[in-house]
Amino acid sequence: GPEIPVDDLPGSCVGVDYFAKMELVKPVIVSFNVGHVFRAKHFRDGLLSKHCIDAGVAVVLTQENSEAKHSFLNLVGNVNGSDCVLVDDLIDTAEALCAATKTLKEHGARRVFAFASHGLFSKDANTLIANSELEKVVVLNTIPLSEKSKQSGKIVQLSIASLLADTIRAISEMKSVSELTKRH
Repeated sequence: GPEIPVDDLPGSCVGVDYFAKMELVKPVIVSFNVGHVFRAKHFRDGLLSKHCIDAGVAVVLTQENSEAKHSFLNLVGNVNGSDCVLVDDLIDTAEALCAATKTLKEHGARRVFAFASHGLFSKDANTLIANSELEKVVVLNTIPLSEKSKQSGKIVQLSIASLLADTIRAISEMKSVSELTKRH
């Protein structure tokens, strides 16, 4: 069939701006899903191009078929003494996220943050996050937060309103949406 052009609205640029203000020490952007390494690189590129912040990239590899749930095999990259930002598209039960955080801390990470476009926080996610060594879990307001998530001292929700407004304006003026996200 015909290819339909889809502009992926990288809400990650909203996240990039948030983390750029945090004065991260030796920042490393981490993927804990091999298929999503591009997200970490995209986030890293945003920090560099928009804020001149040079961050590393690391990957936490999971062993999917092992007996132990989320037993982590390996960390590719150095996080010792670094502030890490775990980047994913969706946080659901937060089990993998919290396990990845533990691995990063075991490898000497200074502080661990998370950023995802969508935060579902299902099952025991709020409790897992509260009891984890995560500093902050930052999500966009694409999904309404539950009361429990709102009360969490660790979960931060960023608004994508300005990004959407600019996108609608760009579309109505027949401009390229991908050009816009470079500016954001």
